[in-house]
Amino acid sequence: MAKAKVQPEAKEPEETKMEETVKPAKEEKTKKYTLPQVMYIGPSVKGVISKNYIYLNGMPEDVINKLKAKTGLAGGLVSALFIPVEDLNDAKEKLKNPDSKLSICYKKLTETGGK
Repeated sequence: MAKAKVQPEAKEPEETKMEETVKPAKEEKTKKYTLPQVMYIGPSVKGVISKNYIYLNGMPEDVINKLKAKTGLAGGLVSALFIPVEDLNDAKEKLKNPDSKLSICYKKLTETGGK
């Protein structure tokens, strides 16, 4: 007597679930600044600012106020030393001229607390 081959029971195919995966949109890592980048070209003032410090979003009013308070100078003299980055070459040339507004502001700030 021959043994009959037993076929394994056929399983019904399971429903395949297709889950839609939605990835969140990547946030831009670079910030967009609305104001021009400026560099402080005055002397370092201890506890307030370092020479050649760059601000990415315009003139920092809080730092200007701290400089005014520490040195006693008017805001116009202090803020004159914050230069748009694209104007740096011209501003550095003006600093070399002892009669220029920038040079005078730099000297006054040096005399009142800058190094």
